[in-house]
Amino acid sequence: MHNNPANQKCLVSTHRRGIIKQEVMSREKALGLSGDDVDLQINVQTGEGTYKTKEGKRQKFPSLGTRAWKLFWDAAWAAGDKVVLKSENHINALVCRLRRAFGDDIETQHFFITCREPVYSIRWNPRRSWRVIEALPAPAEEKKEQLVSPDEA
Repeated sequence: MHNNPANQKCLVSTHRRGIIKQEVMSREKALGLSGDDVDLQINVQTGEGTYKTKEGKRQKFPSLGTRAWKLFWDAAWAAGDKVVLKSENHINALVCRLRRAFGDDIETQHFFITCREPVYSIRWNPRRSWRVIEALPAPAEEKKEQLVSPDEA
């Protein structure tokens, strides 16, 4: 019964203005969210995602390597707080690759804001919103335990 997709629940996390709100909703309702009301939306279960470019066009998620995705998630889930980076060439290249993938640049800092003082850091632009849709695991079937009285044991 719990394996039926109609009964599946999703955790929907939405970031707006530095605040992350989470809501549990049906799979059907979660999959019906268009993403038009947020700057970026990703469905972790399906791997599909879209984002709104600085020109306002909706685009599919770019292809990123594992390390770039980790940096993306670190910055997004920090909800506008700074994520301190090592000031090394390969880290800087990773930040540049992440920016390029989303059509971002150092001048506009549409999605990602970086600074070098007092430390090299990146943060999600708090003026940009995002939504993440994740499937919740189905509840385990309850096992009915048979109670045995001490006399029967």
